[in-house]
Amino acid sequence: MIGADLTHTFDQTAGICSSTPGRPGVLPASPDQVILGSLLIEERCVEGLRRYDRPMSTGQQHDGDPLHGAASADVQSAASADVQSAASADVQSAASADVQSAASAGMHSQSHSHSHSHSHSHDVRGAQKNALLFAVGANTLLLGAQVAVGLILGSLALLADSLHNASDVVALIVALIGQGLAARPATPRQSYGLARAEILGALLNGAVLLALTGWVVVTAVGRFSNPTTLDPLPLAAIGLLGLVVNAGSAWYLSRSGGKNLNIRAAFWHLVADALGSFGVMLAAAAIYFFDALWADPAASILISMLILVGVWRLMKDTVMVLLEVTPKGIEPTEVTVALESMAGIRSIHHLHIWGIDSEATALTAHLELEDGADLHQAQELADAARLMLHDRFSIAHATFEPECHDCGAPEHD
Repeated sequence: MIGADLTHTFDQTAGICSSTPGRPGVLPASPDQVILGSLLIEERCVEGLRRYDRPMSTGQQHDGDPLHGAASADVQSAASADVQSAASADVQSAASADVQSAASAGMHSQSHSHSHSHSHSHDVRGAQKNALLFAVGANTLLLGAQVAVGLILGSLALLADSLHNASDVVALIVALIGQGLAARPATPRQSYGLARAEILGALLNGAVLLALTGWVVVTAVGRFSNPTTLDPLPLAAIGLLGLVVNAGSAWYLSRSGGKNLNIRAAFWHLVADALGSFGVMLAAAAIYFFDALWADPAASILISMLILVGVWRLMKDTVMVLLEVTPKGIEPTEVTVALESMAGIRSIHHLHIWGIDSEATALTAHLELEDGADLHQAQELADAARLMLHDRFSIAHATFEPECHDCGAPEHD
């Protein structure tokens, strides 16, 4: 009787789980249906065995029947095995899905961060280019006005100032060219592109500005003993025009964003001209009201000292990039601590941090990994370390050499 019950129950379950010969139209079952069927088998088996164990009427006792114990044990064991197997398959499937989902999310996050970084850099460069174009156009118009007024009035002072402004226009064009070269894509021979073209432009502009400032100071000292007679009204008018044009151009450049040294060099050229124009206005006022011809050279020297401070900082930062010194705002010890605090990384050595240009930072390091790490784990740790450095220290290019032991120590036996 129990055999009939089991056969009937199994046939029902087989009809749910799989297609069998002679049973057309029966569909394959899902894992959930397999578990449900297995539980149904176990429940029916237990119920049948209980009926089989109940006392029977006279002549129907099964004392000592060996089939009872064997059937009960086999059925319960098979049912339990089916349930455990199906449950295990579901757990493994869910775990695999979770791992793949987490990996996909991590890759998407890193890809999104990388894409966002490049998009932001492109926007900043576009704004800087527009600001430089505006400054070149405005200063070219100012140059034309200075030359015209200087020739009409016969003012050597205005013609000298127009010569200085002409050098500024050239400096802005050099900055614009450097910006264009730096934006060129990388090639196999120029793996970082021409990123340092803007550094060379900043260095050239800084050197020119330093030389011009020195010339102004020397000329101003000579004018104390031999002052030049100036007409204050046209001088004040040109000074006001120069102040508006150069201050407006400097403000536009400062709004373009970024920490680009090339833009800083152009900015300081414009600031120097704006301060010079302001000094011209003060000198014109002193000459007009007090006939103080010494005010012109005195204002020139005072403004030149202010300009020299900014130019010195610019030249220093430019040289530091060319010497590949660790950029400002990044402490190598903090980077080391941050990397060594990551799970799976034992220590860091041969750490090098330098600036590719005034904005992009690169890093190389040896990562000594914990024992037992395989190649796949090493790649995952390197990817996680790159993402951390980008988010925390704004390091755009990080290259790691994973190791199983310190490269200065003897190899493991």
